[in-house]
Amino acid sequence: MKLPTGESCKGEWSPVPQTQSETGLSSDWDLIYGQGYFLKNIQGSRNRVKAKLVGDKGSEILAEFYRHSEHEATLQGVAKDSAGNVYKITN
Repeated sequence: MKLPTGESCKGEWSPVPQTQSETGLSSDWDLIYGQGYFLKNIQGSRNRVKAKLVGDKGSEILAEFYRHSEHEATLQGVAKDSAGNVYKITN
């Protein structure tokens, strides 16, 4: 992942269990995609992953990605850095 500042971030992702409702980004999903989006589309999805990333300039990022189905190539996501900036993730 590359931040708008040009900083490159790397890390590992892992699936979010369907029983885990909160990763700390639910309000950010609603901020970017609209009120209620997290509850309607993200919570409980089996196509949801999270990642902790570290930038080459020291930023720490918490990110979450989602696909509507396993066969869909398009993904949506949100991220928040250690400075509190929120990002929309697209591919």
